[in-house]
Amino acid sequence: MSGDQLRRHGRRLDEIDALLQRIAKDVEDLASLRQPPGGGLDAGSASNSEAGPSDPAFPSADRWVADYLLEVFQRSYGGELRWCAQWQDHPEATLRLEAMWRAWEVLQAQEGLGLSVWLLSHFDPNFLVLTSRTGPFARCTPDRHSA
Repeated sequence: MSGDQLRRHGRRLDEIDALLQRIAKDVEDLASLRQPPGGGLDAGSASNSEAGPSDPAFPSADRWVADYLLEVFQRSYGGELRWCAQWQDHPEATLRLEAMWRAWEVLQAQEGLGLSVWLLSHFDPNFLVLTSRTGPFARCTPDRHSA
């Protein structure tokens, strides 16, 4: 191999090395964006207990619904907007409200856009489904429960 070829290969190796360093930095940046400051996505996950607060603001979805959700988001139910006081008897409602609570526990602890992300990505779509005419409370009225 000639000296000219060695220099070209050397420059090419330097370019590749610089590119790999940039990629490694990009991967680090992306990894830091993926992991929220308060921990993982699941309020009860092992990674969250290691990296974030160990005690949730509310001990259960039941308490969160009663003491937070229904207090903050007061609506007049009936007609198009459905709610059931016995929401725990509706499996879909239980699942959705549990997911909303867990996401709220993680996102409310984050500075900046945490609550906005929760409202737009978790509350709004789930609450619309829960309270719609075709949602899990469709056969319930303010006076009658029907699971």
